Amino acid sequence: AWDRFHREAEITGNLEHPNIVPLYLYGVDRVSGQPFYAMRFVGKKNLLVAIEEYHDKLAAGETDALSLHRLLTVFLDICQAIAYAHSRGVIHRDMKPQNVALDNFGQVIVIDWGLAKVIEDSELAMKMTCRSQLTDSVLGRTIDGEVVGTPLYMSPEQASGDIDRIDLRTDIYGLGAILFTILVGNAPHQKNASLVEGDVKSFIETIVKSKPPTAADYGKTVPSELEKIYVKAMAQKSHMRYDSVEQLAEAVESWMAGQNSKTTKFEKLRMEGRELRSEMSGRAMDLERNVRFSSSLPPIDGLIRSETDEEIKTWRKRLSQIFAGMLNANPDYRSVIFGKLTEDGHTELVRVERLTGTGVRAVPKTRLRSEPLNEYLVNVCKGMPGSVLTSLVCDPLCDSTNSDAFSSMGLVSSVPIYDSESEEIFGYVLMVCDIESILRKQLGRGLSAGEVVVTCDIFNTITHVVDGRLVEDTQSKLVDSHSPHFMPAIKHLQDNMDYADVDQGIYGARLWFIPNKHGIMYLLKRSS
Repeated sequence: AWDRFHREAEITGNLEHPNIVPLYLYGVDRVSGQPFYAMRFVGKKNLLVAIEEYHDKLAAGETDALSLHRLLTVFLDICQAIAYAHSRGVIHRDMKPQNVALDNFGQVIVIDWGLAKVIEDSELAMKMTCRSQLTDSVLGRTIDGEVVGTPLYMSPEQASGDIDRIDLRTDIYGLGAILFTILVGNAPHQKNASLVEGDVKSFIETIVKSKPPTAADYGKTVPSELEKIYVKAMAQKSHMRYDSVEQLAEAVESWMAGQNSKTTKFEKLRMEGRELRSEMSGRAMDLERNVRFSSSLPPIDGLIRSETDEEIKTWRKRLSQIFAGMLNANPDYRSVIFGKLTEDGHTELVRVERLTGTGVRAVPKTRLRSEPLNEYLVNVCKGMPGSVLTSLVCDPLCDSTNSDAFSSMGLVSSVPIYDSESEEIFGYVLMVCDIESILRKQLGRGLSAGEVVVTCDIFNTITHVVDGRLVEDTQSKLVDSHSPHFMPAIKHLQDNMDYADVDQGIYGARLWFIPNKHGIMYLLKRSS
């Protein structure tokens, strides 16, 4: 079992792709002596949940063609991940919707490579260090000798236990099974399972002998072109399937491209909105990672322990140099601050900020600010050690009464700092990122949308672009004062991650920063 575990970690660690779960660390626990590996937390939602939600809404008449396009787009992302794995000589061998995670920001991640088969003459096989006696015939069966895999989605060659017949086209069958489930709402072999009433051996035998299922078997109808695609992918004889994952993906893409021009244009709009949100999410994650790293710097502990002015001066200088280096390495960052709590509020100990141009400076001690705690810092200081609070804040250190405050809104991350000896809260480390700078770069790369509005959660406009031109006089104004057609989208996004109106050509995507639920919304309208 540990050999299997080591092998899964090694395979996963060698598959570096945006749609494959990344492995961060592998080792042996010093206390228990048991091996472990750490990978990205992908949340609780998987593709099967999304499919069930889609078909529930479809049955209630609450969905449209775009909802299907979203699921098919997820399917294409899965195809990209499996095509990459095949290029590295890895066959997943357990393709099913439950092994596709969908995170909160729309990213598709293929997980669970525990049953993967490594092609013997591939480059990866040469790198593998796990024990040679762990042969594929052993991996293809459980400890009790039963065939492994998920019967509801299993290919005939897997069901027959014919290890030699398992190749890249086995995954193509699994992808066809996922496509079937997306379109029909049932697993391909679900009907056979009900016929044999719990007799697993008989069920496995029916998979080997049965022809590919159709939507009609479950009383459903799907577009005939899509049905031809999954029937070919799930052909009983593997040589009758698609020759590669790329061919399967191309067939699905061709069908999607053949829809009416309005839907096709809207799909592009949706992808742009999704990419904008995902990119901003990535920036927020980078900011959180950097502020967490900054909170563990030795000069911070040195400042907490300092007893003389000379010691304070020395540690302030060292910390300022590190902060300056971080700002120079990240041109979108405005400032980095280390402050301590006081009876009346808080006081900055070190502040490094970006000047109007490209220069970076450490603020002199006499210019450091002391302010009462605002709502944001109160919430930061309630956090546990190492916890990060990210939000949109005009001034993260004080309450702003400036009517033009939203023109200087920043993406802010902060970590509470605790005294390691007393274990009491001492202060905070805070980073501010210029969100307008990021948005200008995002919206300046030639989007197909004729109009784009980026707004905060209280409907104030952060950025407004029409036909590629920044509209200056709408900044910080309420969206309904200049683009009232976006208001249905804004209201919908208060409780949902996406908004889609194909007829009006409007797409919306939101990015909320938990736990304070402040965030931004991207609103895009198709060009006329």
